[in-house]
Amino acid sequence: MPDVTAPYRFVPLSNLIVYPSWANKASHDKPFQDGISGEISIALKNHTPLCVGGHQSSSSEYEAGKIHFYKTPDGKLSIPGSSLKGMLKNVLEIASFSPMRQIEDQKLGVRDLTDSKNFYMDNIKNPKSGWLKFDEQKGWVIYPCSHNRVHQQQIIDTFGISKKDWVDCQTMMDRYYKIGVCPDIKFEQTEEKNGKQLTDISRTQGNSGVLVMTGQPGAAFDKNKSAKKYEFVFFNTQEGALEVSSTVMSGFRQIHQDTKEWQFWQQNINTLKHGVPVFYHTDGSSVRSLGLAMMYKLPYKNSIHDAVGHTNAQHVNDSLSADRAGMADLLFGYLGEQDGASGLRGRVQIGFATWQGKTPLLQFSPEVVLSAPKPTYYPAYIYQDAKSNGFNQLMQNHAKIAGWKRYQAKAVEDYPRLESKVLQNKKVQVKLETLANDSQFGFKIRLHNIRPVELGALLWSLDFGESDKCCHALGTGKPFGLGQVKLSIVDSRLVLNDGKDIKDETAWLAGCRIEFQKYMNNVFEANSIATITKWEDCDVIKALREYATPSYDMDSYQYLSTPKEYAELKKRQYLDDFAKDFHQYEPIETDDPKQIKAVEYQSNIDESIEDAKAQLVEQAKTKVREKAKQSATEEEMALYEIEDFIAKAKQELTNTMKEDAHKVLKESFTTYKDTFTDEQKTKLQTLSNELSEIVGTKKQLDKVVKQINKWS
Repeated sequence: MPDVTAPYRFVPLSNLIVYPSWANKASHDKPFQDGISGEISIALKNHTPLCVGGHQSSSSEYEAGKIHFYKTPDGKLSIPGSSLKGMLKNVLEIASFSPMRQIEDQKLGVRDLTDSKNFYMDNIKNPKSGWLKFDEQKGWVIYPCSHNRVHQQQIIDTFGISKKDWVDCQTMMDRYYKIGVCPDIKFEQTEEKNGKQLTDISRTQGNSGVLVMTGQPGAAFDKNKSAKKYEFVFFNTQEGALEVSSTVMSGFRQIHQDTKEWQFWQQNINTLKHGVPVFYHTDGSSVRSLGLAMMYKLPYKNSIHDAVGHTNAQHVNDSLSADRAGMADLLFGYLGEQDGASGLRGRVQIGFATWQGKTPLLQFSPEVVLSAPKPTYYPAYIYQDAKSNGFNQLMQNHAKIAGWKRYQAKAVEDYPRLESKVLQNKKVQVKLETLANDSQFGFKIRLHNIRPVELGALLWSLDFGESDKCCHALGTGKPFGLGQVKLSIVDSRLVLNDGKDIKDETAWLAGCRIEFQKYMNNVFEANSIATITKWEDCDVIKALREYATPSYDMDSYQYLSTPKEYAELKKRQYLDDFAKDFHQYEPIETDDPKQIKAVEYQSNIDESIEDAKAQLVEQAKTKVREKAKQSATEEEMALYEIEDFIAKAKQELTNTMKEDAHKVLKESFTTYKDTFTDEQKTKLQTLSNELSEIVGTKKQLDKVVKQINKWS
């Protein structure tokens, strides 16, 4: 049984969308009274090998391709500002609950043969056949016809082809090259098998028909019972045509436009006697879907936009304008989509990151395969609920996307072992030129007329809210753990629009962080979410941080080895595993996503700076304390543990902590009462009284506190 694994996970998409109240006032020309301009110098350090793609050499039959590290025209290693912008913007979009915009309105298709009773088999059964043509007046139409099946051995015998030559023809095109495109034949009906009519064909006698091929997926027709054995005879074409709507044809094209089969038909469409042979389904007299094979890839009822809209239609349906701009839009800019809307040029500009070393340590990775994302894999990409009877997918009108895709950070690089067939195919392989760990780059972020809350949001995105363990993922090879980087502020030069001086830029920047935190918590409070969770404690932020925290669990974050494993995991028995591993975090849900309450932002930066100073003092104390712990005696460590317990109790006093409070004191008291110094005895007494006041009356705790006070 395969394990449910993949190098990516999803941060849940919420129906809460935050539109900053000052969005329509953001400008390059009209200064905010509390606006800030200037620049921040940033250091970037990679903790796993880094490949930011530049020049590429193509792969060949004999040699894997190469992706070289990006270099400036004068040959210096660099990271484009656009790469850094995309990296930061994605984190900011998630953290600030900005609308999800950068998604293609794509109609996906599905061909799922894993279960004879699944949604695909229910929708694909009993297809009709016909000829697809383009009519200058009606557009695309289908002329219906009948069809029977013909065994491949019959075709081999009738056309005098050797079995080996036939078996070597894996595609529809190869077979047409052997016998001609849709050749006319004669046929006679012979028997019915599994409810399908079979025919004998010849070149001279019987009813008139046309031979239609659909390719050979899998093994040759005589290899096993499950191998495809039949092709088709189309006959009795009707004169009346069925019109194919533009919506249905658009869905067909989105699925087939890049396939070699459709390209083949387009190249030959002017010479086809009957048209393009297709199979289709109808709703009454209307064509619902069509494809180039009997078991064709079926267009989903819902597009990706539809699935996003099922969470909140404003994610995709709102035209991007000043009153519908998210925090990320305001900082990095957007193009106006409404008539007369000019958009907004970014007020945050990110420059090139230049390498800070002398001689770069570059080397090429082992051969890897870089594949495009496959959003059709619904167990992962569509939100799954373990309470469902089966996997959710885009045929359902309630289906929602899983969320923002993020690659799990890895503590070390993890190149997959290529399967034997892939290993022999150099054309699909590439080598990545990587820069060694602990290399450092520097770049500048330039700011123009941004508000404290906006600067706070940007600063939060740099380091995930001062989370020391979190890394950004940058460049090529993210599924393999490449490009884990951390950012830190080196210096800042800021100017305030009101002309005031910044006396302590460290405290000032920390105050801006607090402004952003306060703003997001106010949004949660206004929309009645704060009663359930605070902003930084919500599942969205937890998921974002977890996937940015490097993991040593390589087995859980690898691509599966074979298509067979992906197919196996679509079975109902794996639903709970997907729900637990990919969809365990909950989105933020408001009662009415159409009536999200906006919050007016009033800058209170002076108060936030004072709060920040207090926090900085506490952080400094914590650092001193943590350093002192490293050389502490057993007695001192015992007192530190009591202090830590009290600190947690002040934040959130649980019933378990109430029950355990007396144990924490008693253990230290009984173990070290004979070795505590007088100063330590006094401190233990103070701590015990403080803990008693926090917990309240507890018989066992009161007894221990009384003993400590009497003893000291």
